Amino acid sequence: MIQEFHHPTSIAEAVRLRQASPASLYFAGGTEINSITWPSRPVGEFVTAILLDRLPLGDVTTADGAVTIGANVTIQELVDRPGVPPMLATAASQFSSRSVRHMGTVGGNIASNGSCSNLAPVLLALDASVELADAAGQRFVPLVDYLEHQDREALILAFRIPNGWQSRRWAVQKHCRTAIDVPIVAIGLTCGGNAQRIEQPIIALNGAVPHATRLTALEQRLHGQPLPSRDEVDDLVRQLVQSADDLRGSAAFKRHLAAVMISDGLREALDAKG
Repeated sequence: MIQEFHHPTSIAEAVRLRQASPASLYFAGGTEINSITWPSRPVGEFVTAILLDRLPLGDVTTADGAVTIGANVTIQELVDRPGVPPMLATAASQFSSRSVRHMGTVGGNIASNGSCSNLAPVLLALDASVELADAAGQRFVPLVDYLEHQDREALILAFRIPNGWQSRRWAVQKHCRTAIDVPIVAIGLTCGGNAQRIEQPIIALNGAVPHATRLTALEQRLHGQPLPSRDEVDDLVRQLVQSADDLRGSAAFKRHLAAVMISDGLREALDAKG
């Protein structure tokens, strides 16, 4: 149970507070912390909350085509703020309710590193990097590396989307049981080229896997090739995706959803039919 709250006014102070208390956590909107576990630890283990509302992490800025999104930007602000890539705004608009979108932050959603985030695969598809702060200082790391080897002690400061997203084709897909539910499967993909020759695809998946993941083997198979048939995509995805049975569906069902959604997403991005 959280017993005390701190309001740091600088990043350095926030990091010092986190280092001083192993039973502390960074607290922004609170929508992820109120889950049963966060992240993969019982909430009762935390006794100190380090609130981030006074830190300068709420801006969306653009420079030379790159977009930087502060960790405290809310999910609703991703929908409303100018400069946010349309595919990221689309994913944010698919969150379960406006109340959650106004409270939850992009930093908290990614820090939870769960299988139900539909923002994470979109940020991966945009080739985003994440800026972190800890006792050693501040640094940018590729988001794909952060999700695979998460540093739970580090504070997320911002996400950087490099220039080039403007010219890439994209698709966002989400499947859930009800309109207000978290996704069973979510995908984000970007690519260049056309249906006759796909160029540099980035295909990211969540829900059917423990956390958002790029399907790099599929990307390599598609690069420089014409758009494959639905059956070919289905076979490739089923070979690559390792799922587990849970309350949201069987492993076979989630692999099937992933295959259908990736095939549909490719056709949507490339304006192809059939």
